[in-house]
Amino acid sequence: VVYMKKLIAGFLCLIFILISADLSFSQESEEEPGERFAAVTIFDVPLHVRDKVIPYIIEYVEPGMRLNPNVVTFRVLIHRWGSNGSQMIYYREYENFGDINAECGAPCEEYRKEHPAPKEGEEGYEDYKEAQKLYDKYFSDHHDEIYWIPMEAAKTEGKNIGTVGPNDN
Repeated sequence: VVYMKKLIAGFLCLIFILISADLSFSQESEEEPGERFAAVTIFDVPLHVRDKVIPYIIEYVEPGMRLNPNVVTFRVLIHRWGSNGSQMIYYREYENFGDINAECGAPCEEYRKEHPAPKEGEEGYEDYKEAQKLYDKYFSDHHDEIYWIPMEAAKTEGKNIGTVGPNDN
């Protein structure tokens, strides 16, 4: 009888330890959704010059944001419907607030070496300078905004992050 009581007590202790370890592991493996930061740059490019400005953006401006290892999400938003059809937006998302001003570094330097802007006298120089002048003209009136993104309330690539609706825990 004593042996049976010790065996049952030992078995119950083992079950308790296994359940506790499982609960502890599941709590540790569930990461908090955290936060991100979005830098948004808004500017206007009239429709009649977009055919010159957008290729310039794609070749000389956008790579500096897309290749930047600090940028976790990048998008170019081009206004399609509504009251201000000339608006364009660069949307960049960062893991940390300090990454917003961090340099791109080697990826951007390599891209610029492989895709240099044409120099005076080279083929394409005049078109490049015209597009650059138009971009600079319209981008000079841009404004920047920074937003805090609570990932608890996010949906990314079809996946909800955090809980949806009230958290009744």
